[in-house]
Amino acid sequence: TCKTIYLVCDIDADGSAEKPWTPIGRQKVTGESNNRPFRGRFDGQNHTISGIYLNATANMQGLFGLVDVAAVISNFTLADSTINANSYADVGAVAGRTQTGKNYFENIYVA
Repeated sequence: TCKTIYLVCDIDADGSAEKPWTPIGRQKVTGESNNRPFRGRFDGQNHTISGIYLNATANMQGLFGLVDVAAVISNFTLADSTINANSYADVGAVAGRTQTGKNYFENIYVA
């Protein structure tokens, strides 16, 4: 089902190699029959998300790992974060991969 998420304050994830980020939305893993992408709307309401630490050990990595068709992700700053792609594909600061179709990314800043 689709969800709407509103960020109501800044977030410091305080990430590190010992506390890596787990992306929102992901591909299927062994034993699952379907991917589990983020579906819906994420509105950061102009807040800042900082301290994300991601050292990719798989494909589809980022703040959002896998984003579904017609998802809307908007209105936030991603700051002071570390994203290491290593040799993996589909790695990005905001989203690793978007599914085919129209996805909307609006008013997002990476600092």
